[in-house]
Amino acid sequence: MGVNIVLHRALTADFLALSSDSDSLLQRLTPCDRAALSQLTAAFNEVRPIAFLIGAGRARSRQVVDCFLATADKQTSVVRITGPCTDATSCMREVIRSIGFEPKDFGLTDLENIFKMFLAFQKDQGSRTVICIEETQDCSSWVLDKVFALAKQEMAETFGLFIILSGRRKLARVLNQHSPHAEAVLTGRHIRIAPLTLSETREFVIQQAKSESFDDASQIIELDQGKLYAYKGNYSYYLEKKEERLAIEQTTLGKAKNLFKKELDWMRRQPKARTTKSKSRIEDFYQIKKKHTSVEMIIKYS
Repeated sequence: MGVNIVLHRALTADFLALSSDSDSLLQRLTPCDRAALSQLTAAFNEVRPIAFLIGAGRARSRQVVDCFLATADKQTSVVRITGPCTDATSCMREVIRSIGFEPKDFGLTDLENIFKMFLAFQKDQGSRTVICIEETQDCSSWVLDKVFALAKQEMAETFGLFIILSGRRKLARVLNQHSPHAEAVLTGRHIRIAPLTLSETREFVIQQAKSESFDDASQIIELDQGKLYAYKGNYSYYLEKKEERLAIEQTTLGKAKNLFKKELDWMRRQPKARTTKSKSRIEDFYQIKKKHTSVEMIIKYS
């Protein structure tokens, strides 16, 4: 079968959009995500054939991949498969389609030959090729076999191919089950996205809200310290009203502190013999103390 290779840069519209907005993407990353991005970039620069990006959820892994692709050289051809593949042939068809060829009814062998010729062409041009498969833990074993075969081919031919297998924690177990491809697994860089801290979780949610255009929302509900707060408005309205709520709570805390201090001083001055009136005030003191403590805790963790 004869195939003519023509110059083609597989830069999708999404990729071009990411390239023009890489700074805003980087700002959305948490420190843990930035560390994962740094490792992914290092693996690419080290000309490793494959990297495994493992995280607890899909959103953070996708953000790391977004930033990596946004900062890649524009001469790099990108193949991005965002869902699990059911078989090796359909996977290779997606790859071939992404680099600008119509796979038609070609079988797996023909598809592999076309892609190998494309990689050779890329190498002659001094260009790299990136294949990124997301949700890899749900791909069939046939797809993983094909991916690892491509990684082995890269180790032998050095075409400049870089494969990213992105997935959740289950992916680590899946990789351990592919002992026939142990060499490719060990050669690749294993990157784990660390769990978010409490402060990072808040920042991540805020950044996600901004990126998802929550200014179009009509109502936002917040769960804070076991209490639900409803804000009938968009994200900007929510930020404004939350700040007002926290200011009111801070004022309430100040008043509670002053009252608590006053009653505490009175308690310390009282003799051991109590009148009925003083006993009632003592009971009120413990109620004030309880309220003061709970308000202080709410302010502290808000």
